[in-house]
Amino acid sequence: MSEKFKNILKLILIVVILVLILILIVNYFNKNKISKNINQIKQIENKNNNDLNDIKVIEKDSVVEDKKIAKPESVLPASTVSDSSIRSFKTIIANQNEFSPQIITAYKNDIIDFYIQAIDKDYDFFQPDYGYTLKISKGETKRVQFQVTAEGKFMFYCKSCGGPDKGPIGYIIVKSK
Repeated sequence: MSEKFKNILKLILIVVILVLILILIVNYFNKNKISKNINQIKQIENKNNNDLNDIKVIEKDSVVEDKKIAKPESVLPASTVSDSSIRSFKTIIANQNEFSPQIITAYKNDIIDFYIQAIDKDYDFFQPDYGYTLKISKGETKRVQFQVTAEGKFMFYCKSCGGPDKGPIGYIIVKSK
């Protein structure tokens, strides 16, 4: 092999090694960024845990003094062979980086049903535990409906607004009967 060809091979090898090192560095920083975001979400959840653990499932005839908690407009049997209900709530308003109301309560296996309206800009409704995503353009109202199949406290937020640490957040509180 000629000396020129050997030098080209060495140069290609050096470039490949540098690219691999660059990929490893970028991957390392992305993992740290993801870990940081997960930690921020956990901090937000922990901060609100104490306040949310005491919330009971709100019934249609309940008196609700806290404006953050949604009161169902109707609670109807989901079927004649189960004790699940369809809980229909008033429209949730997305405005000025807030959801209002921001807490929905239900029993395990209930179907929650509500509308969400974007007032001042585009929003989305993202609920990662149930894999639910819905984009709502400014001025639009869209329906959200799904069955809550597990007990717990489930955060929803506007992913496109910057996630739970920047955008509006809310919770779905699911209790056993």
